[in-house]
Amino acid sequence: MIPVNILLVDDQPAKLLSYEVVLQDLGKPSLRLSPAERRWSNCCATRSP
Repeated sequence: MIPVNILLVDDQPAKLLSYEVVLQDLGKPSLRLSPAERRWSNCCATRSP
């Protein structure tokens, strides 16, 4: 299976926390960054060719 990065964006921190818990239960890593520009730039910087 090919590993993937999942970008979660939401203005409500409680929702982000619930998404992280679901991903953790599925064994998927999560990364929390703020503000949205930092999340987007991190996603673009770690993108695989």
